[in-house]
Parts: sequence; C-alpha cells; structure tokens
Amino acid sequence: MKRHGVLAVMTALVIISMMLFSACAGNGGSVPVQADGGEKEYIYHDFTVQLCTCWNPHIVKTSLDSYPLNYIQSSFYSFAFNDELHPVDGKEPYSHYVIIPEMAADYPEDVTDRIRQERPEFGIPSDAKEGYAFSVRLRDDLCWDDGTPVNAYTFEESFKRLLDPKLVNYRASDFAIGKNAIVGAYEYAYGETADYSGVGLYAANEGELIFVFKSAHSGYSLYSGLQAGFLVKPDLYDSCLSEVKTASGSVWTSKYCTDVSTSVSIGPYKISSFQTDKYIRFVRNDKWFGYKDGNHVFVDPVDHKTCDMYQTTEIDCQVVAEAATRKRMFLAGELMMLALSSEDFDQYRYSEFAHSYPGSGSYFLALNGYEEVIKEREASPDFDRSTKDLETQLLKSFRKALSLSIDRELFVNTLFPGSSGGYGLFSYSYICNTDTLDRYRDTDVAREALCEFYSVDPAEYPSLLSAEESITGYDQKAATEYYQQAFAEAKEKGYITDNDNDSISDQTVTLVFTIDADTDSITRLVEYVNEILRKASVGTGFEGRIKVEKSAPLGNEWSNQFMNGLTDICMLSWNGTIMDPYTVISVYTYPEYAVNAAWYDSREDYMELELNGEKIRLSLFDWTNAVLGEEVTSEGKTYNFGEGMADDEVRIRILAGLEEKILDTYDYIPVMYSNSMALLSQQAYYPTDIYNPVMGFGGIGYLRYNYDEAEWKAHVEELGGTLKY
Repeated sequence: MKRHGVLAVMTALVIISMMLFSACAGNGGSVPVQADGGEKEYIYHDFTVQLCTCWNPHIVKTSLDSYPLNYIQSSFYSFAFNDELHPVDGKEPYSHYVIIPEMAADYPEDVTDRIRQERPEFGIPSDAKEGYAFSVRLRDDLCWDDGTPVNAYTFEESFKRLLDPKLVNYRASDFAIGKNAIVGAYEYAYGETADYSGVGLYAANEGELIFVFKSAHSGYSLYSGLQAGFLVKPDLYDSCLSEVKTASGSVWTSKYCTDVSTSVSIGPYKISSFQTDKYIRFVRNDKWFGYKDGNHVFVDPVDHKTCDMYQTTEIDCQVVAEAATRKRMFLAGELMMLALSSEDFDQYRYSEFAHSYPGSGSYFLALNGYEEVIKEREASPDFDRSTKDLETQLLKSFRKALSLSIDRELFVNTLFPGSSGGYGLFSYSYICNTDTLDRYRDTDVAREALCEFYSVDPAEYPSLLSAEESITGYDQKAATEYYQQAFAEAKEKGYITDNDNDSISDQTVTLVFTIDADTDSITRLVEYVNEILRKASVGTGFEGRIKVEKSAPLGNEWSNQFMNGLTDICMLSWNGTIMDPYTVISVYTYPEYAVNAAWYDSREDYMELELNGEKIRLSLFDWTNAVLGEEVTSEGKTYNFGEGMADDEVRIRILAGLEEKILDTYDYIPVMYSNSMALLSQQAYYPTDIYNPVMGFGGIGYLRYNYDEAEWKAHVEELGGTLKY
C-alpha cells in the first residue's frame, strides 16, 4: 500500500535545519540497490522562485541564501523523533523529540569549574561551578566531501575567520552578542583587541572543542548555543578572499560558497552542479559519517520496520518563478511539493495529500522611519513636493490608521489562504517550555499583552484563540479618526498642504514598496494594500491621497535599501528557532539585527515592570540582555533573568512586555502568521501525518518513497501524464 505525507518546506526549511540531520540509534546507512545491481534513484524535485548567489555561512542573511546549507552542513547535536529506539516517558511515538549527538561523539561535559581556574582571564564568575564552559568531544571520522579530515582545530580556525575584524562578517554577531555570546568574541570581532587567545572557543586538542559563554547555559539553551554552522574549510576559504583598496581603506570580498568549486560539504549531500538563476543540484556525500555509522535509522510507527534515513539520493532544485508553471509541473509529477496559492486553495484544501502546518514566521508590513533620509529624498530635484509627500509616514497617528485599516483575516484569506491573521511578534508555533511544549501564545500573559495593545478586555476572553478571534486589528471608525488626526498633524508640520481648502491633502502620500523580484504575487499584494488604503481613507483628509508603488526589483539588496531608508514599506518576516522565543526578541532590540536600527534605538526606549514585588526600569536593550542571561545593572542593582536564573513566569512576563513595547513603535505592523498548506507528491510520504512543533513532519531525513525515479516516471506515464489530487 502506498503512503503519503507532507514535507515541511518554505521558510520552515531554515527553522528546522538542525532537524534535517537527525540521528537515530540502530543499523542503517545502506545505499538502495535495484534488482539488477544498479543503484536506485530517489530524486527530490524542488523549486525556488529565486536562487541564491552565495551561501557562505559567515555572511548569509536570508532563508534564500542559506538554502544549500540545509543539505551540506551538520550539527554537533540534532533533533530526532521519539520512536521505539528513543522513547520518551509519557509520550506517544512521534509526538515529541529527543536531542542526540551528531558531529559530537557524546553529550557536552560541563567544565566550568576547571576552566574558571585554568583561564581566569575569561571572567567566569568566581562562585560559578557550572553553566559557563563546556567540552564537546568530536567524532574521529569527520571529514569534508573531498576526504580532508575535520578536527577541533578546523573549528577553531573557522571561528577565527568568522570573527576576523577585517572581514566584517554578518554572522559574527551570532556569537559576539546575545544569549549565545562567546567570551571575547565581541572584542575580537569589532576591533577592540587583536589577540584571539582571549576568545572562549578553542581546541583543547584534536578531538575536543571548548566553548566558554558570557552567560550561563543549561537545558535546551545549551544545545542552541553549541552551534557548528560557522564551520568552513580554512584553506579554500582563504583562497576565495580578495582585498579591494578604496579611498577609505580596504574592503574584503569572498567567493567562498558561490559555485561548485568554492563549496564543500560535511553534510549528507554535496553540490554537484549550479547555474546562476537556473538550478542547483545535490547528490549524496559518500564521505558523510552518517551513511556508515549505523546510527541513522528510525522505526516506522505504522509497520514498526526499521528504515534507513536519507533515502533521497539527489536533490534537484530549479528556478520556477510562476505559480502556474509550478502547478503544471507538480501535476505532471515533476515537483515533489506544491504550496497552495489562493487560486488553488479551495480546489485542493480537502485533498488527502494536502497538509497544513504552522510556520514560525510572523509577517509584518514594516514602515520606514528614517526621517533624515526621507527629507533628503524629498529635497532631491526630481521629487515634486507639490503633488507627493513622504514625511507623513513618520507620524504615529498615520501608522495607527494604516494598521487599523487592515482586516487581518480577510487579508490572509485573499492573498495567503491557509495562513492566519497575525497580531503579535510571535506566531502560535513558539514554545516557552521545551519539556512540555507549551506555547507562548497560549499563556495568559502573552494573551493579555495583545489584548492591551489592541484595546480588548482580556477578562472577556478566557483563551488566546477566542481573544484573537475578537482582535481583528480592524476598526474602520478608529482608522478614520486617526487619518483625520494625521491629516491635521501633517498640515501643522508642513508635510502637506490644503491650499484649496477642500479638506483633502494636496499631496499624495506615496510609499515605495520594497521588492526583490517583480512577481505576480507581489503585484497582487501591492494592489490589495492599495485597495485597503483606498477604502479606509474614504471621508478623511487622505481620501484618494495614499498610494503604494513598487520599487525596481532589488534582488538581494532589498533589505539594505529598506534599512537605509531608501524605500518605505516592505513585507518582512523573522523566522526564529521555535523553541527559543527569547532569542528571537533580539532581532527587534539589538542594533546589529534590527531593520529599523538607523532610526530606532532600543537603548533609549525604557520599560518598567513589577516583578516579584519590585519595580524595575530598564531599556529594552537591557531587558533583552537580562532575559538572555546577561547581568545588567540599574540603580546599583544587578539583574539576570536568563534560563535557570529566573522562573518561567517572570521570563514570560518580560517577553510579553517587550512584545507590546515593540509593537507600539508601529515600525512593524503584524498582518499574518505563516501557516502553510501544501500538496505532497504521491511519490513520497512521511512516517507521520501529525505535525510536530519541533520536528515538523521530519524533513528530508525521514522522507520515504513509494516509487523510485524510474518507477515514478512509468507510473505518471501510465496515468496519461497528469496526476489527480
């Protein structure tokens, strides 16, 4: 009997990248063989709307850039389903997860007491016995796909290059600031010292790597901190660097991970071919330890048979920009997955092959607040201030009016069916208790924060779900009032005029919508936003005077253009680790991450909370540091609300307070939680059809095939070349 399942894809590929390299105990790793002795082909036919041009792990910014890394990297520790090989007390198989060694030979050893005494320069608190320093012992069979061995010194050299101050690598901040900050990493990366000996990530010997954190770690927090994604092949990496002399100094560029010749793999697959803007292909990496260690198997929950992981032998990802083309290819058996568009949703939503799953992404309409640049744009000779205006978008009253103009549920039903209206910084996926898998959005404190922000009485709504059914975010009457308030304020400030006294702005508030590529879906989105604004502004001073225009296609530069204030509005999503919402908050409060850092400073925005009977006032920046485990000082007192340092209730209260404060900037207007619905090809299935908040449906490691490639082509041909779902 053929089985089916669903692949957790799209942005979820990045969110669960660790999961892709799951390990299980048992026997396995064999290559599938045909009856005639030839190797069977199980090809995963994937697509992308736009193909990345560089997947250097030291500089990647988006899920697009990091797509190849999902297949060519491994982790020290990874997730696996709880199955018969890895039971979890009180949990049904495939309802939970386990964390197990991957590139590490065993679980980490806490060596805080030893390192504190051996290396006093690291500044580990004098009374600390545990939580700061850890030893990770590595497998002795790690190597690149060309056979070059990988040991602890390879990791140390990789980390040096990540932090190298002359390279200004984007991902250096992952280890220099925040919860996972390594001792000395900030000082080395940002030029305060040239001595790497003060950095707390180093090889003790060939097989042992030492991590020394600035803040205490335990439980899930520890495993999220013991990251391996910075690993590169040092000699190849160095050969790809080049220095460009400029008037202001040297700028270093890198070709590392830009084609087949500049890429290496330590994961289950390696890149076999790549053509810019056309395709990228992966084949099995026969040097990957997981195919021969006997650990990469799982037990099927239906027939209880032990199965090899990574049955897929090749991944073929093509650029297919148009939805109609993707649908045609999927129905012809040429793609493994079809994400349902608004046009296909009603037709396929009840198909037995359709599955929905929550994503971690909260999508926002982000607004430009860079006043200095906005004024410069208006002052340019080609800008007609008599007919157009940019400055009104700076007004909070205008931003509130825009937010209140959007019926979130109607928005997603029209443009992104299968998703749900978004109201906060965090979707329903985020977990606030890694043991019980309790969700942050289900807590009373998180519910009350949104009710407060949207002026809803939380006492009337006993659960978050019922509250958000009532929190539509849409209020036409209030929107009208705020548009009128913004009209008066804009006139007073001289942003607009009303020279004919008709109570209508003489200028059209013109917002440039940031796009990376000009697609049909982007066009529909911009047209719909314009229709929302047109309807909502009727009867106000901005009736017919608000317009959104698409920018030129900006490719990978789209985020920089917005962050520099050169465009005005964009659709933005942050996709974090669902097990750690506390770290996600840093993308809004740390200047190194925040898209609004050029015009908003979280170090100057304060919040007062009463915790355990004490009123505490800190900046949002310091609240973030404190909840991520760093010590912060206010009025002579030191606070630390990190994991294990404060009760969960206290930490959730801080997180909810930060969420409400950030929403109140109106730099981010939430519109959608990125739930998805997709059809999985009849060619393949997953061992479970029940979505797991940590594991999804299992990733490519758990994907099983009903047909190999030859059988599948014959099956599709037998059915006339078109499949029915």
